Amino acid sequence: METYEIQNMLDNDQQFQKLIFRRGYLISTKKLKNGNCFPFYNHWSETKINDYFLYLHEDQKKFILKKSGRAFILIGHAYNPWDDIDDENLILSNLAEVYETRKTNFFNELSKVTGVFVIFIIENNSFIAVQDSVGIMPLFYSYHNKQIFYSSHSQLIADICKYNMDPDIERIVNSKFYLFGIRHLPNL
Repeated sequence: METYEIQNMLDNDQQFQKLIFRRGYLISTKKLKNGNCFPFYNHWSETKINDYFLYLHEDQKKFILKKSGRAFILIGHAYNPWDDIDDENLILSNLAEVYETRKTNFFNELSKVTGVFVIFIIENNSFIAVQDSVGIMPLFYSYHNKQIFYSSHSQLIADICKYNMDPDIERIVNSKFYLFGIRHLPNL
């Protein structure tokens, strides 16, 4: 189904608008317009963080800490069973504290954290993005027209950037065998 078909369905049947890209996030250097229509339909918030814009679905949680000119962002749910910490703000504060000393200390501390989350660190012109240890919270990215996009949904980036599906992938996805078993795109 093409994006415009999904958009038309959602425009005509509002009960499903909240479900598109549910619990998603998007971080970009591009400020997006029209939060009241596809794909956001007024179910996403916008937060400006330094030179970036964070767009977050209303069913997703975010935690932001600014320290020493850096922005630390945790999206999702995280806890540290080693130190018995289930407060994401405290986890983010601890990570920021050790980041100040050495990046290796940051990753050692991060290895204690589990859950379904992504962490972003924005510092001047550099940007670090880290998933939870097994990658349960998706993290896709794209650089398009001198703008960077990080998102939980590759299709969200594709819709915003108006990407077209590669013909080889479209052929595989539309094949009669694609819907059987686990859907992977081999060797592409």
